[in-house]
Amino acid sequence: MLGAVGFVLLIACANVANLMLARAADRARDVTLRLALGASRWRIVRQLLVESLVLSAAGGGAGLALSYPAVWALQRLPQESAPPSWVQFTLDQNVFAYLVVLCMGSALVCSLVPAWQASRPDLITTLNDTARGSAGRNRRRWMGTFVIAQVALALVLLTGAALMMQNLVTQLRTDVGVDSSGLMRTAFDLRRRDYDGERRLLFLNQLEERLASNPSINATLASAAPLGRTLMMKLRVDGESASADALPLVSIVHTGRRYFDVLSTPVLAGSALPADAPRQGSDDVVVNERFARMYFQDGAAVGRRLLLIEPDARADASEARWRTIVGVVGNVRQRMTPSGEFDPVVYAPYATDPPQTMVVLARSTSGSAAAAAFVGDQVRTLDPDLPLVPAITVAESLAQQLWPQRLFGSMFAIFASIAMLLAACGLYAVTSYAVSRRTREIGVRLALGADARSIWWAMAGTTVRQLAIGVALGTAGAAAVATILPALLVGTGSASYLAFAGVVIVLVAAGIIASALPARRAMRLDPVVALQAE
Repeated sequence: MLGAVGFVLLIACANVANLMLARAADRARDVTLRLALGASRWRIVRQLLVESLVLSAAGGGAGLALSYPAVWALQRLPQESAPPSWVQFTLDQNVFAYLVVLCMGSALVCSLVPAWQASRPDLITTLNDTARGSAGRNRRRWMGTFVIAQVALALVLLTGAALMMQNLVTQLRTDVGVDSSGLMRTAFDLRRRDYDGERRLLFLNQLEERLASNPSINATLASAAPLGRTLMMKLRVDGESASADALPLVSIVHTGRRYFDVLSTPVLAGSALPADAPRQGSDDVVVNERFARMYFQDGAAVGRRLLLIEPDARADASEARWRTIVGVVGNVRQRMTPSGEFDPVVYAPYATDPPQTMVVLARSTSGSAAAAAFVGDQVRTLDPDLPLVPAITVAESLAQQLWPQRLFGSMFAIFASIAMLLAACGLYAVTSYAVSRRTREIGVRLALGADARSIWWAMAGTTVRQLAIGVALGTAGAAAVATILPALLVGTGSASYLAFAGVVIVLVAAGIIASALPARRAMRLDPVVALQAE
């Protein structure tokens, strides 16, 4: 996000620098005269720096004024789109200090080249350039460089925005593996000193019994809800040797005896965990279909043994126990993977290692509110001092998890749109400036019989070439973004090339339209009026 903001700022600075270069061209005679009368170069540069600082301060003030309603709007988003409680958007002294530094830095970036160009004019060259209506070779070169930089940066930003929005759409369409809309979840923490291993197990067993007392509410315990943060452990399959560094990581979920019933997860092979497994601490485990296909070529996982090893332990950790797979169940997603596939999951009874944090999952024919009230009553009966996390549905939990992608993906798209608009404005301004400076030349060409097509290309051709160079340079940065982001996002593999192609088409189209409008105006100039122009 900081990179995106920085790119937008640089594009805006390039636009302002181009405008100041154009203004410096119009003031070339004035600056030359002042230097001839004894003004120092530092005095000229200082004046231009002050002008740029005033513009930056005005822009910063306007941005600060707009930020207050923006923060107010963020704080009042609908519940499903609201940020988590631990995220606060505030405007404080750090923001103000950053804004001051930003304004001063922007003023320096915007005015450095224009001020340097304006403070060292050559009298003869200035008079000749002005007579021909030309901006000067060096000035045109700098303006073209800024336009190329704008296009390149905008292309990188647009590519990143396209990938992030594609990732958001992919995650919103992700198959969790269960009907999450009516599945309520809450959680509690047993990390208090008075909850040692034995008392945790006793509390969980008693709560499991109480949760089964209401026939209209189907509830169970688990160490993590679907798509919830879960324990990752190293996996070693019996009969396969591997070093500790080569062992894969799999998700481990400690469950109650009715876990698969509550989630309506089908048993595909073998059986689910026995009803008394959570009480006895059985070494039997259940794996999902994805696990069976990944680690057993024939998919026959029932009866096979495996080791679950702590991530920082050795491959032959003596404290690890061999577990026997007794069943294979349908896929339920515990975490997002870059490929978008289901992740391999191992389910074990919670009695084997009673977790310190537990989740309660429940469905009710009376709705999630009735289920939440029932679960809260049962927990408070066993321990009135044990706080519960506010109950929400698993679908709402997923929406909260995707909140950063929703907000920052949308902001990234907004920044990229602003960048494209600024780049198009830059192309329009440069072409329009060229038309205004070459009015007499256009008049001469028209008077000598030049056709409209040659006039159009004379005005827009340079800008179109700058657009092509900017796209070529921006492609390198966009390729880097398209390489890095898919490793961090979900479901942006080969489709990223399509996103990049679409971004290039949109940016080129916007640039051509922006440069064609002033060129079209040049085609319609009256030769008599053009020849009379100063």
